[in-house]
Amino acid sequence: MSDLLHQQRLLLELLSMSGNIAVPESDNGTLLFQTLKECEDAKWITLTPFGAGFHQAVITDYGRNAIKDRRKDAGADPPAGDKRRQPLSA
Repeated sequence: MSDLLHQQRLLLELLSMSGNIAVPESDNGTLLFQTLKECEDAKWITLTPFGAGFHQAVITDYGRNAIKDRRKDAGADPPAGDKRRQPLSA
């Protein structure tokens, strides 16, 4: 599995929380369209025609697993020398 870029993870988290979103079908060259295409190519989302010039973006099970694995990594203990995630002592 590929490593998720920040914008890909953000899109997948949004879809995970909302269920689905409507996005315009016309590519206007924004980062959103590039991210949608990357996620669709990776099979993390599906884009289906929704009507009136919009597509429906839906997260797939593969996409849910991609962010679930990242959530596990985020909850892991920091390496022994890493003090950034340690509570400040009084």
